[in-house]
Amino acid sequence: MFINFTNHTSKLWDKAQLEAAKEYGEIVDLGYPNVSPGSTREEVYQLGEEYYRRIMEYQPSAVLCQGEYTLVCYLVGRLQESGV
Repeated sequence: MFINFTNHTSKLWDKAQLEAAKEYGEIVDLGYPNVSPGSTREEVYQLGEEYYRRIMEYQPSAVLCQGEYTLVCYLVGRLQESGV
């Protein structure tokens, strides 16, 4: 399973990008949330944990994670710890 955790739906991807993602299995679009510029570190971590759990429910082989950089950094670290 390939999780597209961005604000760019896979329906708009070109053929090459779709084929590359499909090598990991089904593609699931999971929209990236809005992160307030005033968010505290703790709020970003809580949001990161919420989305980490949601992503892991799919047992993904790969995750494309693009968006606000503090949440990306936190979430990518968590996913790497899990071997994704």
